[in-house]
Amino acid sequence: EALLFALHRLARTGGSAASTAAARIGADAARGALARMVVEPLGLDPAREVVVVPVGMLQRLPWAALHEGPVAVAPSARAWATSAERPARGGTVVLLAGPELPGAIDEVAILARIHPGAVVLIPPSTTVADATVALSDAGLVHLACHGSVRADNPLFSSLLVSDEPLTVQEIERRGLAPHRLILAACESSSETVYAGNESLG
Repeated sequence: EALLFALHRLARTGGSAASTAAARIGADAARGALARMVVEPLGLDPAREVVVVPVGMLQRLPWAALHEGPVAVAPSARAWATSAERPARGGTVVLLAGPELPGAIDEVAILARIHPGAVVLIPPSTTVADATVALSDAGLVHLACHGSVRADNPLFSSLLVSDEPLTVQEIERRGLAPHRLILAACESSSETVYAGNESLG
């Protein structure tokens, strides 16, 4: 809770320098304490890749901040193993910035320099139609946009694009599944837990 509180303070803009510095100290202290409790006892090589299947409130943790190497967070070991066994698929790189999100266009512009030739969609070109066409042949997708989780009906969870929300139902109906997808969206790791620690995010 202390780490999440400090990270929320850091994410807010407009705070004083002293407030930001205090939040940074709090976040670093909480992150260090969690790493000592959860990761360090495992004795892992700091560069080793780690897969985490968290339960309950541990789903909210920023696991990548607790380990130096690559970290994958999965809803279940089976889901991760199934995706890991799937052969890599080629395709285009798609970089999409949603509307009403400060920094999204800059984020996509930086990534476009790393991925020359990528399909870049920025508002107002980030419509559902444009996004689904781009995603249909994508191997790597980075989405920087607002997200919304519907705990009552997960298929209506959505990403905000320029004209209307792009729902999970629409993505699934069209079979839009790139090999790798980076979801830089709010609520993409929401703590919604069902019976048996089944997670939704």
